[in-house]
Amino acid sequence: MIRFPARLFAALGACVLAACASQEPAWPVLSGMDSNLEPDWSWAELGPTDVLRVTVWGHPEASTKGEGERIDQTGTVSLPLVGQLQVGGLTVDQARGEITQRLARYIREPKVALTILEYGAREFYLLGQIEEPGPKKLDRHLSALQALSYGGRILRGAEREEILLFRRSGDSYEVHKFSADEPGSDGLVAIQTNDLVYVPRSGTGAFYEEVLPWLQGAGFLAAVPVGIAALR
Repeated sequence: MIRFPARLFAALGACVLAACASQEPAWPVLSGMDSNLEPDWSWAELGPTDVLRVTVWGHPEASTKGEGERIDQTGTVSLPLVGQLQVGGLTVDQARGEITQRLARYIREPKVALTILEYGAREFYLLGQIEEPGPKKLDRHLSALQALSYGGRILRGAEREEILLFRRSGDSYEVHKFSADEPGSDGLVAIQTNDLVYVPRSGTGAFYEEVLPWLQGAGFLAAVPVGIAALR
C-alpha cells in the first residue's frame, strides 16, 4: 500500500478554496524553462543530505573544499571559520546571508557564493487518475507539468484541465490549478518538498470520493476534516 505522511493532510480542511481560486498565491515559477537561461533556484529550501559549496572570494581558507560539505540530519552544516551553522529550511539566499554575517567577524566585507552540489532525498506525491500514483523522489527541480510525468500516463476520465497542486502553508494548504492539455505558465510552478499533485476524475465529488476514503482506510484521518466538503 502506498503511504503518505499524515502531516500532508492534517490541515487540509482549513484551506479555503474560494480564496485560492480568486487570488492565486505567489508561487515560485521556473523561469528560463523555455529558454537557454539557467533557472533561478534561489528560493529553494535547504535540507538534510544536501551538499553545499561555499566560495569566499579571495579567501580560500574560508571556502569549502571541492567535494563541498553535507548538511546533516538536523539541518546543520560545518563550514570553515563559520563552524556549525543551522541552514535546514533556509533558502539559498538566506543561508548565504547567514554565512556572510558569520564570516564578517573574521573577514572585512566577505563576498560569498553558495552552490548546491547535490540535492538530498526529498519527496513529492502524486494521487488520483494517474498510472503510477504514490511518493516520488524529488532529486532535482521540477515544474508541475514535469512532475506529472513521474506518474506515467494520465488515465481516461481524468479532469486534465484542472490538475491540483496542494502545498502546506502554515496551518493550512494552498491550492494551485494547472492544465495538462494546454501547458502554460501555470504549469511552470516549481514543485517543492511534500507537495501533493492530484489528478481528479471528471465530474463533481471526485476528490471527496477518491482521496478521503483512501486516507481514512490508510489510518491517516479518523474523521472528515471540517471544511473538506468545499472540495466537492
